[in-house]
Amino acid sequence: MPVSTDRRIHVSDASTPHATSRSSSALLLALVTVGTLLAPVTVEAQVRRGRNPPPTPPWAPITLGVRGGWEQEQIANGGMLGAEARIPVVRDGRFEVVPSFDAVFLNVQTEYQYNVDAVFVPGGRRGGVFFGGGVAWRESLVAGLASEGGKDTYFGYNIVLGGKGAFGPLQAQIGIRWSLLTDTSFDPSALMIGLSFPLWSAMPQPRR
Repeated sequence: MPVSTDRRIHVSDASTPHATSRSSSALLLALVTVGTLLAPVTVEAQVRRGRNPPPTPPWAPITLGVRGGWEQEQIANGGMLGAEARIPVVRDGRFEVVPSFDAVFLNVQTEYQYNVDAVFVPGGRRGGVFFGGGVAWRESLVAGLASEGGKDTYFGYNIVLGGKGAFGPLQAQIGIRWSLLTDTSFDPSALMIGLSFPLWSAMPQPRR
């Protein structure tokens, strides 16, 4: 009887590590299985993110255009015709530098005005309202008459206000400009309508 008791105890001690080993193997197998199932999903998600990144907004385009309108002042008034370039200085197009040239056909003679304005466009490349100001140089006989002088080039300041938006592939705009010339009482204002052509598309392009 004592011999039989010792044998049972010996068998019981040997079976305990074996059961623990089986449990560890089952847990390891379960972890490997779950990892194998989840790995393709993770890789596919990474591939999709790599193939379809968010579009990068391009730099707002430079536009070149022509404009016409009417200039008004107490001394003289007449039609006008000119050209301009709109050059964005930030990517979203909210700030632009606008160099321009205008020929003004007054009822006494033709005069020429050169401008460099800076404007703020809250809507950026989408367009909308714009406003700002700049400097002007005016070759003017009328300004000379107003200051009791002859034809000369007068320096001054501009205040501009207007709006712009898409017109098919072009950009249409309407604006008002007040020119405050120095050394003369001749301060003309102008209403202008124009069309501009963008040098590249303003739409975001996907990365490659």
